[in-house]
Amino acid sequence: MQILDDVVSLQRVYCQRKGLEFIYLKDPDLPHVVEGDITRISQILHNLLNNAIKFTERGSVTLKVRYTKHPNGNFLSFDVIDTGIGIASSKLDNIFRKFEQADKTTTRDFGGTGLGLSIAKQLAQLMNGDITVTSFIGQGSTFSFTMAAKECHLPEITVQPGSSVRCAVVDDLQTSREYFEHVVNAMSISSQSYGSAKAFLSDTPLSFDVIILDLSMPEMSGIDLLRQLKTLNPKPFPKVILISAELERLEEESDDEIIGLIWRTHVKPINRRELEHDLNKLVDTTPQVTTDTAAANKKKRILLAEDNEINAEIVKTIMQSEGYKFLHVKNGKDAIDVVKRHNFDLILMDCNMPIMGGIEASSILRNALDITTPIVALTANAFAEDKEECLAAGMTDFMAKPIDKDTLLSCIRKHLAS
Repeated sequence: MQILDDVVSLQRVYCQRKGLEFIYLKDPDLPHVVEGDITRISQILHNLLNNAIKFTERGSVTLKVRYTKHPNGNFLSFDVIDTGIGIASSKLDNIFRKFEQADKTTTRDFGGTGLGLSIAKQLAQLMNGDITVTSFIGQGSTFSFTMAAKECHLPEITVQPGSSVRCAVVDDLQTSREYFEHVVNAMSISSQSYGSAKAFLSDTPLSFDVIILDLSMPEMSGIDLLRQLKTLNPKPFPKVILISAELERLEEESDDEIIGLIWRTHVKPINRRELEHDLNKLVDTTPQVTTDTAAANKKKRILLAEDNEINAEIVKTIMQSEGYKFLHVKNGKDAIDVVKRHNFDLILMDCNMPIMGGIEASSILRNALDITTPIVALTANAFAEDKEECLAAGMTDFMAKPIDKDTLLSCIRKHLAS
């Protein structure tokens, strides 16, 4: 179940940031594929885990997943266990009511979560399941989410003979490895999976054309693997597709030389279409980005003004994959300040930001500062009048969210070439 690894990847990062241990226990009999609403399942698990982390100051947060078979149907059970502040038994009946919390003082200390639990319970019941809780003050809580589950199977994939591309999948999570193998094999690319960086390096690391590599692994990270692989001096160096829920760690843990070894980056949860798009470039005989093009991209400077961290991370990852240099700010005022001090070849400007929005900032850049740099509006409002407002403020182009990788790159290339 790839959805579980996506949830675990994100929540493990949040635990690490808070200094908590994250424990993931999975039933070995858990089916690889279960029929269900992945959006609802993801919402519920993120809600329960977010709350567990929020109300736990020390210790651990555990996700335990079980699969049970019954004559009247099979069930998935998810236990979210924390060592946090706990809830008094007299208060347990209140926590699933809308806008209610067990103790009103938690709103001041931790923020409100009542509505989230109410919705989570309703979603679980819509899937013929439920959410229950047991808790003790000062010892922690266990939220149990159950849902009806119907086991399914992925179609059998046969790798066509003659495919010359060999792919290594290196990820400590088994379901992630199985998912990547399925995607890769469906494209007639032969694959070999490894549960750790050490297992990969101790096998035949120089025999692969592409490596799908998880960044965050125990004992040896993806960056450490690349450092070791570099000392082996493979020729040519394999195409490295780095996978992570926390790509900002990439710059913290590595230098430019190591980052230069990475061909593509993808943020968890993975967009299968984008991964297949990258892999297709290796299967196709069409020439890819040349060295001259990559060098030219590195000379281009792009300013991204976006306050939403998720949207910003997506755009930054896309630009980074093509070698563009960029600077990220979170409001229009900061965008104006950096444009006064630095030259940019393109500005990607979110329209709705705190302190100063993109439309006001663009108007100042054009009318008060006489900046002629192309400005592309990024907005979730895709109506004609919104586009007209952006263009009237001096923006050059308009792009609706959610951002599509191919559309964004096409837009960037168009304005950088003009």
